Amino acid sequence: MACVGTLDMVALNHIPVNLEFASVRDMVNERGEWDVAKFSHFLPNEAINDVMGMVPPVNGNDPDKVTWGLTCNGQFSTKSAYHFVMQSSQGPTHKVWKVIWKLKAGDMDTNFFSNDLTNWIYRNVTNHTCHLDGFPWSSVFVVALSTLWHYRNGMVFAAKHVLPNELVRGILCKAAEFNHVLSTHNSANVSKPPTVSASINWTYPTYPFMKCNVDTSLRDGGLKAACGGLFRNETGAWLGGFVRNIGTASITISELWGILSALQMAQSLRVKYLCIETDSKTAVAFISKGVVDSHPCRAIILAIKSLMDSVGVVNISHTYREGNRATDWLADYAFQFTLGYHILPAPPHGLFPILRDDLADISFVRSIFL
Repeated sequence: MACVGTLDMVALNHIPVNLEFASVRDMVNERGEWDVAKFSHFLPNEAINDVMGMVPPVNGNDPDKVTWGLTCNGQFSTKSAYHFVMQSSQGPTHKVWKVIWKLKAGDMDTNFFSNDLTNWIYRNVTNHTCHLDGFPWSSVFVVALSTLWHYRNGMVFAAKHVLPNELVRGILCKAAEFNHVLSTHNSANVSKPPTVSASINWTYPTYPFMKCNVDTSLRDGGLKAACGGLFRNETGAWLGGFVRNIGTASITISELWGILSALQMAQSLRVKYLCIETDSKTAVAFISKGVVDSHPCRAIILAIKSLMDSVGVVNISHTYREGNRATDWLADYAFQFTLGYHILPAPPHGLFPILRDDLADISFVRSIFL
């Protein structure tokens, strides 16, 4: 396991004798799902969530391959290895720390760590008197928030690591670019990419196709992930739905779980002509174009393509979130269920208003870049 090590390293209790030499396949039930009952009594919740977020092995999958966990595509790079080795052995030495130590009391916000969130943000984005490396603190602050969030997502979802020194340098470089663009914008009109207003709504499938919309939801930075989907025919009638409480997964893996779950349900419904819609362009591109052998999404993509062949004619396309409202609701609803896949024979009561909007062709306006 990439996140927590081998199971015996994290087990809370003694592993049963019959499982000491078990393979991964032994942890999968006859339906092809993880058999949680076999390991839930001796593993911590974090490990269980990590396992559930991975696609179980299936017949026909490629042989095991080595994946480098410190890059987003699973391929080794000297840079990522160097960063990993050096991040704990070097402390921050950039001149910004010297600047901070030399700040006079009058230059500092004495309530920086005690303000509530709203006031904290407001005080910092409106602070035009303090400067850091010649840049207004208000600019540095907003750039720092954006950069920290970007690097945090890279670390959580793609195992990207960065040294504190590089992070600080990146913030100051972006602050310089930000102030340059801001000054340019103030001195001249900057052309913006052309956009067009479009009315977006859920659309009916064309017979003989059935449509399944899928969506995902993440909480606690990906520590909790879930997805949902629903099947409708050319009249908009509900044919069935599903939710899956995934466990721990990235946003892309979660979107792919939604598509895989849709294909699993299509197989059980004996659907032969299927249109799947998702608001994840990345998931659509990964399935249509493929990924390298070492990519962390490869296993679930192989499972998706295998099911696509067994179902029949399957079209997977992108839709905007405004046309995917029902499954956006279902993805949040999925957190109420236990880990795993759950079928919904009838629509939940809270979903009725959105389903009525879809049947009535209610649309929502959004700006789309040309």
